[in-house]
Amino acid sequence: MKTMQVLIKPMGMLRQRLGGSERILEVPEGTTLEQLLGQLGLARGAVQVVMVNGERESDLTRPLQDRDEITLLAPVAGGNSSESVVPLTLGEMQTIIRNLYGPKDDERGLQGCFLWFLEEVGELAAAIRRTDPREIAAELADVLAWLATLANVAHVDLGEVFYQKYGRRCPGCLQHPCVCPAEAKP
Repeated sequence: MKTMQVLIKPMGMLRQRLGGSERILEVPEGTTLEQLLGQLGLARGAVQVVMVNGERESDLTRPLQDRDEITLLAPVAGGNSSESVVPLTLGEMQTIIRNLYGPKDDERGLQGCFLWFLEEVGELAAAIRRTDPREIAAELADVLAWLATLANVAHVDLGEVFYQKYGRRCPGCLQHPCVCPAEAKP
């Protein structure tokens, strides 16, 4: 029986469940996405989004090809839902945004993306003035998505630069926790 290799990239809680960030898996030629999920021990409801080579794929009967890259996202819930929220690293968030919008963002360029980011910051400011928690949450998600976009277009790893600057101590007073005066910007 002929086999092929596929790259599995689990995100969020699926990383823990599958024992790591990514791995190459050898599967029989003609394996479908549904069969792959079964081989990984994942029930249908355990994966909300499947992406093949950066494109969202809803047809689980789709046969895989040699060297396909499969990104798996667990269900995400927010607010007061009884479902658990899937924690994502900044790198995973950047990957999601890159896979969804990368070519468009590259075409817009850093300055064009920055203007969209500023528009979302303005919408967040308006939501804060209206004090609607759901609207604030939605706008925070938009601001974060555009921040990830800016980082992607600038080829910056947000997790790495954030940790370098804030991971050990306040960059202003060099203490942990911060002892800067409340009116001071670190």
